[in-house]
Amino acid sequence: MGNGTSVDQVMEALQNGHRRRVLTAIQEDAPLSVADATRSVAGDSDCGEGRAASVRVMLHHAHLPKLEAMDYICWDREDGTISEGPAWNEIAPFVQQGDGIASEPPVDLLGE
Repeated sequence: MGNGTSVDQVMEALQNGHRRRVLTAIQEDAPLSVADATRSVAGDSDCGEGRAASVRVMLHHAHLPKLEAMDYICWDREDGTISEGPAWNEIAPFVQQGDGIASEPPVDLLGE
């Protein structure tokens, strides 16, 4: 993996279901609004307001900053959008549209 990205960093980004759902949603439809990401993570566009608010807080304070710090996403706080970051190509092979995470990452990316 290039640019100093390690397998451990990729696995850390993917170990949380909320982060996996955000990455999958970005892969399917970037740029993505934070509201759409919240609905994707919550699992239902008609989820209760309490659940949506809880997910929104977790995304805003934990998961989006973490993915942004890893350069997997770009988060524009002014317009509320999330898109692919500078290191997106490092994580994209591990994310499958609609299915979350690839069951087996490509061997050539792991250096094996």
